[in-house]
Amino acid sequence: MRSTEVKPALKTHRPGELILSGEDFLGIMRSVLEKGIPFRFMAGGSSMVPFIRNGDIVTIHPCRGTSLQEGDVVAFISPASGKLSVHRIVRKGRESYAIKGDNLTEMNGTISPGRILGTVIRVERNGKAISFGTGPGRPLITGLSRSRFFFPALTRTAKSLRSFFRRMEK
Repeated sequence: MRSTEVKPALKTHRPGELILSGEDFLGIMRSVLEKGIPFRFMAGGSSMVPFIRNGDIVTIHPCRGTSLQEGDVVAFISPASGKLSVHRIVRKGRESYAIKGDNLTEMNGTISPGRILGTVIRVERNGKAISFGTGPGRPLITGLSRSRFFFPALTRTAKSLRSFFRRMEK
């Protein structure tokens, strides 16, 4: 009798790269961060556009939940799905943080410090460091993200403009 259970497999994409997902990925990430070592991975999704794009390389540094501030971009385990997410802290409460993806119209809700794995300390796109969303402009980006509509509207406008210019080229 053959088992239909799918076992996770480690796959290499390019020399020196390892592709993991799900619980295997989270397990390794947690183990590395618990040792105080930063963890790098390729981001997927569009919830943090324009700061983090699908395919960007993100470096997470381990942190203590109590030292976090509004504007920090954090990796956390979503209470709803149990999956890894990377979003921005838009409000700091006494015992929780309000979290939101920059490119989302709705808040993720609040999470406890214990669900936060670390903070984003570096984003790389095409081999170059991206600083948008960090540094001196962070309070402005946080306020715009908190407003719920700025980045999604900006993303829709950019897509519309790209589409328009592609049609004009034909």
